[in-house]
Formats: sequence, C-alpha cells, structure tokens
Amino acid sequence: MDHRLGRVSQVEDEEEEEEHPCCNISRKAKIWGIVLFVLVLSAILGVVFGVLKLHQAPQLKKWQGAGTTLHFREIVLGRCYAYTQLRKPELR
Repeated sequence: MDHRLGRVSQVEDEEEEEEHPCCNISRKAKIWGIVLFVLVLSAILGVVFGVLKLHQAPQLKKWQGAGTTLHFREIVLGRCYAYTQLRKPELR
C-alpha cells in the first residue's frame, strides 16, 4: 500500500510541474535573479537622484557680518566720480 501512495504523490508532483512550468527555475537562479533586480533598481534610483541633485540651484550664502569699512558706498561712488572726471571726462 505504501507503494501506491508513493505513486500517487509522484503523479501529483508531475501534474504540478505541468501546471506551473515557470516554477522549474532552480533556487540559485531565483536568488541571482533577485540580486540582479536589486542591482538594476538601485542603479536606476541612483541615476534619478543624481540627475535631480545636479539640477538643484546652488544655495547662495548671505553675509551675516556687520561689514569692515564705514561709508563703503560713498567711497566707491567717489572713486567712480574721480575716475570719470580725471581719466575719462568723455564718460560724464
């Protein structure tokens, strides 16, 4: 009787294999497939995030100090006036 049960289980195994032909992939092949999928996915995500990071505008730093020279604006305007009057009077 054990012989009959063994035969029945073999028939069931054969039927399952015929119903699911895609499942005949070895365990090692499935693991390599998953590893390959993860690598491809991480490469795609890396490229997407890299492109997004490159297209961000750089953050400009703002001066937080008080400055070093009093009346800096007047000094610059005075030098420009002196240059236009002495060196290039035609630029008035």
